[in-house]
Amino acid sequence: MKHLGFFAREALKNVGRGGILTAAAILAVTFAALIGGIFATAYVNLRTIYEELRSELYVDVYLAYETDEAQAQVIGDHLGRLAGVSRADYISREAAAEEFVGLFPEDKELLEALSENPLPASYRLYLRPEYDTPEEVAAIVEQVVAVEGVDDAVYAQEWLANLERAAKVVGVVGAAVGGVLGAAAILVVMSTIGLAVYARRDTIEVMKIVGATDGFVRAPFIGEGLIIGLLGGLVALAALYGGVEFLRTYHVEVHFLPASYWAGGLALAGLAGAIGSAAAVRRFLKV
Repeated sequence: MKHLGFFAREALKNVGRGGILTAAAILAVTFAALIGGIFATAYVNLRTIYEELRSELYVDVYLAYETDEAQAQVIGDHLGRLAGVSRADYISREAAAEEFVGLFPEDKELLEALSENPLPASYRLYLRPEYDTPEEVAAIVEQVVAVEGVDDAVYAQEWLANLERAAKVVGVVGAAVGGVLGAAAILVVMSTIGLAVYARRDTIEVMKIVGATDGFVRAPFIGEGLIIGLLGGLVALAALYGGVEFLRTYHVEVHFLPASYWAGGLALAGLAGAIGSAAAVRRFLKV
């Protein structure tokens, strides 16, 4: 630990001396980290949308067209007592027409041209959080459609399942692509440090003659790789943040990575640089 300051200074000097080769290594780490960060951001946003929609999961229950208000009240009381249902909100035919116009204002004249409102009354059933699995929702819907006076029941569980699968695919593909690019970045760092070792071979030989240990000689090079990795990770993080802010200027709702994600990404970038350096030192440094 007493030589830690010396190792840090030497590592920083090595980075400064590296010139174009060091810049290329930083760029390689940046590219790998940026691609991984893009996939991670997509995954986080898909999961956020999924969780938000799942927390507001509801089932739209459409009543038979001829159902009157009294019958609708009886049906609503029954639906509200079903296991897993937290609330049953009644939507009259008139309210359904207003909601339709709000969603599709361009079709307002079409609805008004009809002699009679074609939309049925319905109930919107909000489900308890513990009943949000596909199997439990399907079981509730099966009970709902069996109620006399209910014409149909529609829910977004299948769409939510597709959204969850999409998030998983993005996560797996991102990890695979990030792993391949990360391996390529490690090779670039390894080559850069290998050239640095070769360029300083005479100095290293003198250090060994005066009693420097293997660990003492290797430490600055490994520190150089760690710095290269961290710099590449920081540049990628800044670029990713800038991209997210750019999208927000166009009113695209994009969430930036949580602290645990970007901190972990920086750690991985630094580790990749250190691994590349360690491999180069082991291969090229004959001490």
